[in-house]
Amino acid sequence: METTAYEDNHHLLRSKEQGRDLQEVRMYSVSSSSPTVMPKSGKSKTGKSKSAKKTSDCQVTVTNLSYRQAFGEMFVMLHDQEVTNDSPIYEFGQSPTEQLCTLTQNLDARGLQTLYSSKPGVNSVAVTSNFSDIQGAPGVGSKYLRGGATFTFSVPLDSEYISIAAGLPFTNDGGFVLQAAPVVDGGEHYLPAIDSGCEANLQTCWSVPASKEDFQILSPRAQCVFDDISDTNDNDVSGENFVSIHRGLQDLDSKDEVEKLSLLECDDIEGISDDDNQGFAKYFRTEGYKDSILLCSVVDSNGVCSLRNDTDLLDFINANNDFDGNDSKLINMAQSSSDFDDFCDKISDVNNDLESSFKVLEPILFDFRNPIARVSIKCL
Repeated sequence: METTAYEDNHHLLRSKEQGRDLQEVRMYSVSSSSPTVMPKSGKSKTGKSKSAKKTSDCQVTVTNLSYRQAFGEMFVMLHDQEVTNDSPIYEFGQSPTEQLCTLTQNLDARGLQTLYSSKPGVNSVAVTSNFSDIQGAPGVGSKYLRGGATFTFSVPLDSEYISIAAGLPFTNDGGFVLQAAPVVDGGEHYLPAIDSGCEANLQTCWSVPASKEDFQILSPRAQCVFDDISDTNDNDVSGENFVSIHRGLQDLDSKDEVEKLSLLECDDIEGISDDDNQGFAKYFRTEGYKDSILLCSVVDSNGVCSLRNDTDLLDFINANNDFDGNDSKLINMAQSSSDFDDFCDKISDVNNDLESSFKVLEPILFDFRNPIARVSIKCL
């Protein structure tokens, strides 16, 4: 198993199943020594027994409890409690960190590894994406922990707290996180899938980190198996910008659902006529833009806005460094348009492309009401 550790004398992951199929790895049947409570940050409140005597390493087993959802590259950290108190991996209701977005959108745990490796109180950090394949299939299967599979590794007997995180390849920005769980014999933690809020839940073949090859091996009945666009992982559609319990993958049976994701068509804007010369300002205002500097040529003493005409608004956004298009796809589309009609044509093209590409991940459904992962700890 490939591991990365920052302390040569303190390797975090000591795999029990090197060179062996996961079916050969013992799955420990354990019970929690005290109740586990998961507050808003996802930090475990299981008590740490002072009287427990450890005679050797502790074995940590991660079980994928889902049916068809897989786990990607896994981050593991041993640390004291202050590390995640001061710098939590996530907090429900709060904006996601860049590192959490990278993990959940791209299955890349190296950002978390870099973030925590130099923090005081961190004993070891490691990342692995080399999982034995419970199905025995070659190739891509080993980089994911499939539904029903287990992954067991050992940690030193003097470890205090453990945190584990991984992304879900068949979601836009889903993952699971065990945060600051005490390393005690009998510890058992059931974890929900979280939505990092980094990306919209489009649930399409081209907007998730799983590749066409991943679909072919792990979900051969999915529509995405037959579409080359499945190799695209488009993360550009922004999400909720706060961490929540994942809503699960819903079964989208109709392309009418695409309308909820499409851009607003110009024909749907009230007050725009064929000879209107304030189309840009009216469009952006309807879409929720409230910047008077952008929308208004003049604001009188009573606060009444005189909307910019189309030529004026285009000249303004092209000349103003505050509107470089990086923060808004609509601004970017306007900057690349010759006039308002050209802009409206671009909007229609985007929506048509979205509709034609809308093949959803129906075979990879999972229910948000059920935990997606279990972490069990047994100290021998």
